Amino acid sequence: MAISYSASSGVKIGLQKTFDGDHPCPLCHVVKAGQEEEQKSAPKLSVKAAKFEAPISTDLTLPMPQQLSCNVSFAPSDSNLSVRTERPPVPPPRLA
Repeated sequence: MAISYSASSGVKIGLQKTFDGDHPCPLCHVVKAGQEEEQKSAPKLSVKAAKFEAPISTDLTLPMPQQLSCNVSFAPSDSNLSVRTERPPVPPPRLA
């Protein structure tokens, strides 16, 4: 629609007519008719507000957690670990 309106009135007026809602195209009419038909055939749903009341106790006591013991042991350090002394491999030369 922007192209057809712009051809006769210029780009600015053509874009205004396209998006102002006062000049609907045939596709707009079909979409509006479909929306109206959909609203007519859609079932009416009524939602009632539910009231939920939770009993609140003022003497709420929670049990204290049991004493947690954490026994962590580490492996003895091995001072004889081998240290890598070799150099990393050199990449092959690139082909020129």
